[in-house]
Amino acid sequence: MQNIIDAHTHIFHADLEGFTDPYVKIRYEAFGGIRFENGAYFQKMPLFIRDCNFDAEMLIKLMDANSVSRTIIMQNGSPLFMGDTVKAVKAYPERISGAMVLNMEGENCLDEIEQYARSGLCAIKFDMNDDMGIISAHRFPGLQMNGELIYKVLHAAQKYALTVVIDTGKPAGPGYQADAYREIISAFKSVHFVICHLGRPFYAMNNNEGLGREVERMWRLAEYSNVWFDVAALAEVIAVAEEYPHPSCARFCREFIDRFGANKLIWGSDAPGTLSDNTYKQLINIYDHSPLFTQREKDLMFYENAIVAYKL
Repeated sequence: MQNIIDAHTHIFHADLEGFTDPYVKIRYEAFGGIRFENGAYFQKMPLFIRDCNFDAEMLIKLMDANSVSRTIIMQNGSPLFMGDTVKAVKAYPERISGAMVLNMEGENCLDEIEQYARSGLCAIKFDMNDDMGIISAHRFPGLQMNGELIYKVLHAAQKYALTVVIDTGKPAGPGYQADAYREIISAFKSVHFVICHLGRPFYAMNNNEGLGREVERMWRLAEYSNVWFDVAALAEVIAVAEEYPHPSCARFCREFIDRFGANKLIWGSDAPGTLSDNTYKQLINIYDHSPLFTQREKDLMFYENAIVAYKL
């Protein structure tokens, strides 16, 4: 494979150990762990990253070692580290693109959009997880994605030709707003939308009919010409139940392609967090070595669809 774009990565600057993010109230601990306000612990990054440092230079080295030509940084729900994203894009404009995370404390976020767009960012990301996303308890827990401010944000996205990226959170969770997404997608036909993590179908794996219906409603957004889905972090969750190469990852994508077309899927690694379960090369090979996809389908998923969706 000659061309790969990793359309979903993260960066973290050094010396985060002991730091608490004032926006989402998570505390960074040693060896890549984070602790939520309720005391719950999550291994956010691989254990070998002692001080949480995974900066743009480390990301570039990882990409170089695996023949990845470009990436798009997709930070989580806190806007605290947006300066890092801007610096990364400016330092490596031919290799790194980035999505902005907005403050959303009123219409000042519209000025942020202009500022970040002029800084070279190509997308707006809405992390709709209720633990450390934009709708977490310490931010905007009642946010609806078809509200008045969202419409103003989308008009700005249209003006600056920005892609809108949505991490929906878990099916049946407060961020899984399929009807609201359908409304804004149909209202802003010139805006490109990307739904992260394939809409999280893995939560419906155990014959959960209710969650399956929620995922089905989300998947059907792919019927719109301005919607794509990325496959980031599928392996991270499926790894709990299946050993590498986590065959359900390819099966979910095969089903999706059969229904909505190969021009709708975008590969992303969600590194560095996903490197706790698989190497970066394995995250590529789960799809690249699968017999379920033709070479043309892989070319689209690994490269061409990202070019179109993010207007690279």
